[in-house]
Amino acid sequence: MRWISSARVSRSSGGLRVLAALAFLAAAGCHSLEVTNPDNPDVTRALSSGTDVQSLLGGGFLNWYHSLADYSPNMAWDVAADHYISAWGNWGMRYTGWEPRIYPYSNTHTDPGTWTPIGEQIWYDNYSAVVSANLTLKALSGTNPVRIPGPVDSSGNAMVRAAAKFLQGAAMATVAMAYDSGYALDENTDVTTIKLVGRDSVKAMALAKLDQAIALSTGSWSIPTTFLGQGTSPWTAAQLKAAANTWAARTIAYSPRTATENTSAAWNRVLTYAQNGISSGTPFDMSIVGDGGNVYYNLRISVGEDFQIWERTDFRVLCLMDPTYSCHRPNNGAWRPMPQIADWRFTGGGVTGENCIPSELITYSHVKASQYCASIPAGVGTADFIFDSLTADWPGYASSRGYYRWSPVGHIRYWDMSWASPNTFLGTAPFVLAAENDLLWAEALVRTAGSFATAAAKINNSRVTRGHLAALTGTETQAQMLSAIIYERAIELYSTGDRVAYYDARRWSAGLTSPHYYTAANDSVTTGWGPYGTGLQPGTPRIFPVPAQELGLLGYTAQQIYTYGGVVCGADPNACTAMHPDMVVPAHSIFGTTPDGRVILGPGRWNAIADSIQAATRREIRSRLLTRM
Repeated sequence: MRWISSARVSRSSGGLRVLAALAFLAAAGCHSLEVTNPDNPDVTRALSSGTDVQSLLGGGFLNWYHSLADYSPNMAWDVAADHYISAWGNWGMRYTGWEPRIYPYSNTHTDPGTWTPIGEQIWYDNYSAVVSANLTLKALSGTNPVRIPGPVDSSGNAMVRAAAKFLQGAAMATVAMAYDSGYALDENTDVTTIKLVGRDSVKAMALAKLDQAIALSTGSWSIPTTFLGQGTSPWTAAQLKAAANTWAARTIAYSPRTATENTSAAWNRVLTYAQNGISSGTPFDMSIVGDGGNVYYNLRISVGEDFQIWERTDFRVLCLMDPTYSCHRPNNGAWRPMPQIADWRFTGGGVTGENCIPSELITYSHVKASQYCASIPAGVGTADFIFDSLTADWPGYASSRGYYRWSPVGHIRYWDMSWASPNTFLGTAPFVLAAENDLLWAEALVRTAGSFATAAAKINNSRVTRGHLAALTGTETQAQMLSAIIYERAIELYSTGDRVAYYDARRWSAGLTSPHYYTAANDSVTTGWGPYGTGLQPGTPRIFPVPAQELGLLGYTAQQIYTYGGVVCGADPNACTAMHPDMVVPAHSIFGTTPDGRVILGPGRWNAIADSIQAATRREIRSRLLTRM
């Protein structure tokens, strides 16, 4: 076993800043890192010691995490799913929430303020993470491998191998859930011949890598705290194993783009994975500890929870909680009453018609203290949602952008980490809750005719414990059980998870067929609208295309850049036709060779692009000058 100790090349927060990954990966079979690379001769020093290799893997974890928790595409697609609501142009929210959906996803590399990050961040952050994992495993292979120092890896680099396999699987799975195609590659791939393949192939390789991570996650080690900024509680081997199981369950459950695909998904496999996921044994949430916005932060929470400025709860969620409430707002500025919700996550106590919130939010919101509740019951805590009815424009937020975007309710479960709080980017920020695994477990049982009693218990873990709603008994019908699951997923998982609301909205239903769009001022017709869980609006994309920048690097012309979504409307907004039908790949398919026959460029570019994306985000955070558009 070889120790390599020459000088290191420092890495940026997004991975190695100038890593020429292609040169290293193309040296398969070589037992030395002395690879000639005319584009970057420092590749040998980039991975020159065990410490360098471990640092590289940590950078990969960071890239993967930020693909889950940054502004893009979370903000835009949660609005597209009618889970959140907003009209600000930032991060594409205004356009993905337009009614009717006249704007298709704009697959472009030249609109960094709106569209570009929506399609690029998942792609480049995750493939940068894959490259980091692949290089790590390559450095550990052969007859003369790099040795990772430290007591946790005194024999065989067990932790690093397991963590790298997890990262390979989790990153490619994240791509497979979002895009119509991608690259399926690992440390053994000849990168001079790889081609874009269908998303099912990417998903299959991702699941295989997660299975390998599950098998390797044994022993008494923990991953370094720096991998995910987990403070004093990094994942143990057992927790990494559970996390891999949950990610595999998510991959299968969230990949379907239609209700038909969802029904035919491998729910038996979801069940096996979920039974061993993060809610089994000693449950835990997948979380990071915020460092003030330097490296580890959750923009999904910090912006989404700033209810008075950025986003609010969609009416379709409100009518899910209160079936007597309108699923769509009339086109006028009339004050909207408080929904009558029994769920304690709204009331903050046991009284329907109340909304017990933290005292500091009363002065922050529009509504007077007398409209909340007199006192918070002992031992209950406060509500996850806030009733904050708007009787005038939001600051700078004109009613001309659509009254339908004026929701009287915001989400505040994690408000103390919001942009408005002095504790922004601090504290423990979850990105996958144990409750999410419970609900996948329950759904898999219901869809495979498993134990409804066990499924009811998993649902009740949040439904009863936090919502204080009537307990399910397991004697309910399949339809009733599934309805309870979508309710819990909509309410309990709010503001966590990577685009979970979007994945659920596309897979649970064929979609709304004839929602009424406003044709006149004071139009109060609300027909055709169902609660959240009854599908996406017509013209909402159900999948991402390969990013335009990537297609350009592969030699595709501007005319061959494709996209999905959007509707074309005439004078009547209620009579529209599809612009770019869901999941219909144009004739100039991306599959196969590039148009001019060139081999695909090396993945070293992905690291530089991921670095650039994250650097721009950090500059925005540090300036604290988020301009609302």
